[in-house]
Parts: sequence; C-alpha cells; structure tokens
Amino acid sequence: MSQVIALQRVRRHPRVECDARARVVCEDSAAEGSAHDLSIGGVWIDRISVPVGATVEVTLWLEWLGPVRAQGTVRRSTADGIGVQFHLLAANDLVRLHRFVCDGLGMLDAG
Repeated sequence: MSQVIALQRVRRHPRVECDARARVVCEDSAAEGSAHDLSIGGVWIDRISVPVGATVEVTLWLEWLGPVRAQGTVRRSTADGIGVQFHLLAANDLVRLHRFVCDGLGMLDAG
C-alpha cells in the first residue's frame, strides 16, 4: 500500500486576519486598498496592482494602534491584489505591528 504525504507550506511568521486601510506607494504613484492576512513579515493588500519585484512603501492603519509604515517587496501580484514582504520597519512601527499580530493571535495578557 502506498502512502500519500501532504506537505503543508510552513510560514515563517504567524498571520492574522485584519481589515485595515492600506496605502501603497511605488515610485511616483500611490494607491489605497484593504490589508488582510497580516504578519510581522508581510501583508496581502486587496485592490492594488503593482508588479512582482517592485519595491513599495506601505502604510497600514491598524485600528487602535494607528499607522504602521514599512518598506517591502511585492512577492505576489494577481488581479485581486498584492502580497508584500516587509524588509524595513522603524523600531516603533515594528513594535506596533508585533503588538497587533500578537493581540490577533490571543497572545497578549489582558492585565
């Protein structure tokens, strides 16, 4: 009898669902969309069209934490949106993003 082994893609960073306003700047153009599927390492943004490999500046408005700014590279681009891998965040933006993701995963103490 043969066995079929299904390998699940393991992500480097845990992801949380969100519905945050996002602004993406690429060279001299800017567009706004909705951020979903957010992690410390990147984000999926709906309704934006940017080619794979482009360097972008992303601003996310995360509910009670305010704006988070990051520089990243577009790793996936479809008719539905783009996947951005972050590669540069200021320390305070990284702290806010980490707090948002941990809260979404239920990892923060209420106390």
